[in-house]
Amino acid sequence: MLNLLVNKKGNIVTLEKKTTLRKIILSVILIGLAAFIILFAISLLMIYSDVESICEIASNKFESDNIEALISLIESDEFSYKQKNKAIWALGQIGDKRALPLLRKLDTDEIQKKPYDSNKNIVQYSVEKAIRQIDSDFIVTRWMYR
Repeated sequence: MLNLLVNKKGNIVTLEKKTTLRKIILSVILIGLAAFIILFAISLLMIYSDVESICEIASNKFESDNIEALISLIESDEFSYKQKNKAIWALGQIGDKRALPLLRKLDTDEIQKKPYDSNKNIVQYSVEKAIRQIDSDFIVTRWMYR
């Protein structure tokens, strides 16, 4: 016995075709979800690796905890603007409120034109973003540094 259905267009469709189509759609959704989770995990790993990298540079020089070392790096004349901007970004990712006084001091409200040159000055967008992240109740990456 063949199970036949008539779709809205009046075409005859077997129940097997409809079931196969559902399986295909479900498979595509599951593959897409798996790909999203894998890419998200890779992104988190890359962020974590970059934060750890600048923390290691700072901690090797200043021999204190990561937050204090990053703050010292930013205040030091021995490091490039690029490293200082990376440290500012890392402070925002970590989300520790001890960084707020320095970040607020660095926030000049200067309007910088894009593209921002992180090699020549402190990027105000990065400072403002780090402040927002620290003031926020939720940062996706904050749990990685606790």
